[in-house]
Amino acid sequence: MTLLVRKSQPASYVPANEGNDEWTTRRVTKAVSIEYDYDIVLKLPPTTEDNLLNAKLNRILDTIHKSRKILDLENDWDDDGSPGYKQSTWKRATDFLLKNTSTLSKKCSICADAPRVLPGPDGSIDLHWQVNKHDLLINIPADENQLATYYGDNNEGCIVKGTLDTSASNQWLMMWLTE
Repeated sequence: MTLLVRKSQPASYVPANEGNDEWTTRRVTKAVSIEYDYDIVLKLPPTTEDNLLNAKLNRILDTIHKSRKILDLENDWDDDGSPGYKQSTWKRATDFLLKNTSTLSKKCSICADAPRVLPGPDGSIDLHWQVNKHDLLINIPADENQLATYYGDNNEGCIVKGTLDTSASNQWLMMWLTE
């Protein structure tokens, strides 16, 4: 895996396509910590022969990093009065994604594909997967006291829907995506 390393802080890494003049490329072959704006840290496993699994985890990290742009949307970003997005909502969404995909990867050696991270209604954030025959939408509300909602369909009559606590273990939902 190739990461970019901040020249002034050699322990800071970002995916190779996110750099600028203050970054230099470094090939990584051992476990490293990746930190995005000092909010999310993930210890990647050492490079192994299971390159597909590592590639999927790296795409999820890249998706999380790119999704920070949602925080740049200010109030009325859609000219329809929609509120901007809070860092706490984004963090709940990305923590949920990271925790559940990395745990599933460690326990079962499988990993769901990266979702699209989208602006949802009323300051909520949507995680949306369209993988093979599966379609799954998880909505993380802006209100931290509200449960997330989810709806999934495998286009063969199997529908999953309900609410979930984003701080709890929900690998089963990621597993459903990989069936």
